[in-house]
Amino acid sequence: MSVVRAPAALAALLLAGCPGAIDDPAPFVAARLDASASARCPDGVSVGALFAERCATAGCHDATTQLINLDLQSPGVASRLIGRRAAACGGRTLADPADPDRSALLLKLLPSPPCGDRMPVGAPAFSADEVACVRAWIIRRGEESDAGTSTDAGAAFIDAGPRDDLAR
Repeated sequence: MSVVRAPAALAALLLAGCPGAIDDPAPFVAARLDASASARCPDGVSVGALFAERCATAGCHDATTQLINLDLQSPGVASRLIGRRAAACGGRTLADPADPDRSALLLKLLPSPPCGDRMPVGAPAFSADEVACVRAWIIRRGEESDAGTSTDAGAAFIDAGPRDDLAR
């Protein structure tokens, strides 16, 4: 009898497995996000408005404090993010249209970022739709959609073509 039970017990242990950890969860989380570059922010809110409301609060990434040299409030946010290196997070690119799922900005919005804490600290996390919207914004090189949403605190984003600083 015990010989018959041993394989069954071993199979049960193998199936249960251990939870382990994933070194780079971004590809798995990104698969749940809307990969379309035309993703819309919830209720027509722009990415600039999301940054202003959720990230550019006093003591964080506002124009005055600029925690880790990151201003998400002043006009021209895209020019400070797209293709630029993060002051933290191992020097990752803040927002990389060629590889948005490795962008420090996007990774910091996910449940287990590879560096530091999930943003925004002390406030509700971005929803899956909001994260998908930020991802699409990165792909579009910081341009807001053409559908009448507001732009980065009133500043229009203009894609001036390829950027030299995105070359690898």
